[in-house]
Amino acid sequence: MMRQILFVLKEMKRLKFTRLDADLRHIIVTKEEELKVIDHYSSFTRVRNKPELIFKGLKKLGLLPMFLEELKEMDPESYIEWKNL
Repeated sequence: MMRQILFVLKEMKRLKFTRLDADLRHIIVTKEEELKVIDHYSSFTRVRNKPELIFKGLKKLGLLPMFLEELKEMDPESYIEWKNL
């Protein structure tokens, strides 16, 4: 899942979304364990260049520390940019 979340965030950036974030309630996990992001309504009208909502949701679930540890290993550059959100 971690790799998929990171992939989604990087794809949003590549596609020039101005809002590089999504609320966890807009991320669906399929039976095949693939992520689908829905409701991109404000993805080109709001500006957010860091995944603040994703981090907020992960924190509520108690998963943020684990996410950050994995991120540190998988993508140190993003970790440095996002570790203090």
